[in-house]
Amino acid sequence: ITLSAKPATLSGKVLQKEKPVPGAIVVVAPWPAALRADWPATFRTLAGDDGAFIFKGLAPGAWRVFAVHPSLRLKLELPGFLLGLTGRAEEHALVESETKTVELKTAEP
Repeated sequence: ITLSAKPATLSGKVLQKEKPVPGAIVVVAPWPAALRADWPATFRTLAGDDGAFIFKGLAPGAWRVFAVHPSLRLKLELPGFLLGLTGRAEEHALVESETKTVELKTAEP
């Protein structure tokens, strides 16, 4: 665990074929994966109508981020599914006070 008085922010848009994916579920997880009772520790948010999302207050360090189509939301409740997507997700190193913007495509199961 990294403690910092200067947290980072990760934001961006979820796009598929250049179009926003409203309601996409965006997941960030510290990397390497930290497990809680066999579940990866994650934070989630929903993309807005324009596909935009934001995570504020992230500790500096490595984070994995991915998005899934809203139709797959129930599958995210399966620990193996969630861990598999986290393992294949984009990794971003965040430093203190950084605001990083990314563009995501929805992950394939």
